[in-house]
Amino acid sequence: MTDIPRATLEKLNDNGSGLRVDFHWLGDRFGHTIAAVKDGVATIEWKSVDDDPLGPVYQELHEQQTDGGKILFLNGAGNGTHWSASVLFEAEGCLLTFDVAARVREEPLERAIEYRGHFEVKPIITSSHLHDATHRHLDETGKLVLFLTDVAEVKSPVTLRYKYAFQ
Repeated sequence: MTDIPRATLEKLNDNGSGLRVDFHWLGDRFGHTIAAVKDGVATIEWKSVDDDPLGPVYQELHEQQTDGGKILFLNGAGNGTHWSASVLFEAEGCLLTFDVAARVREEPLERAIEYRGHFEVKPIITSSHLHDATHRHLDETGKLVLFLTDVAEVKSPVTLRYKYAFQ
């Protein structure tokens, strides 16, 4: 029997409360959930939207242990884009950080990262690089859209970078 690829990062305080991210295999890519943990019990707050043609395609996952904790590295390709990401908890506090790059070879250039979920764990846009990437939209159904860029005047190929976090 083949093991199903998965990886988990979590950061809990002494009371067993904090955050957890679980990456799991969905047939042709990794998806992930972000959970709030309270007194050792996890409640899923956000789930990645993994069938969006403008969104990330992560097909490989590697774990690396450092002095500061575990880091997850993901990469993959689909829809004319090569994706890479690192996911880690910052040393201070309970800040789960995603640093994402998208190398877009063909138009349309716009790319997005989407989640569905609740509002207990707040998303934070921490920085963008190269292009305007500060758009965030949360609709009434709980769908959170983080646009990587608005690239109306940019020509392909281009590398887009986006950094965001949950706390």
